[in-house]
Amino acid sequence: MVSCSDGVSPGLGTPNAFGTSPHFLSGTPITTTSKTEGWFSITFSTSVEPPKGLKIRVRTIDVVQKQDEGVPLESASVGVAGGAGAGCLDGWKEIEALAEVLRAALGSTRPAVEEGWTELATMIGQSGKMVNPKLYMGIGVSGELQHMVGIVGAKVMIAINNNRKAPVFEQVDYRIVEDCR
Repeated sequence: MVSCSDGVSPGLGTPNAFGTSPHFLSGTPITTTSKTEGWFSITFSTSVEPPKGLKIRVRTIDVVQKQDEGVPLESASVGVAGGAGAGCLDGWKEIEALAEVLRAALGSTRPAVEEGWTELATMIGQSGKMVNPKLYMGIGVSGELQHMVGIVGAKVMIAINNNRKAPVFEQVDYRIVEDCR
């Protein structure tokens, strides 16, 4: 059912000094948001069909760009990166909490982005950002080349992974073989 904010039935205008006022349709929109390098694409769709003959006007009220939170990844002296080893959103939130406690920048691998745990802007590596921290901590990161090429000149590197044969262990100073969860 369609309802109007002014209580008038759809398709009937409210007379005023300028003619007929617009109606505001209400429904339950389904929203999807995707971010690509600082640009947002927002799509609204709804099951509400406007009545025939109803003129629809759209006006942009405001455009708001999300501000990055935390320490900038490219200039951080401490970086904490999480990967698929986080296992789930709750595991990812623990990695975020660690980064916050350490006042570190939060980085990620492609699997963490693809799972929807974090934004594309946090991805380190070939398809992401280059970082040069004094301390890099890879938590649940396998150490695939596509991620590791984004870590340039880190002074100290620590990795936590439950697979003692993970490629990340060949490239770090300190290895912790343990489940990061």
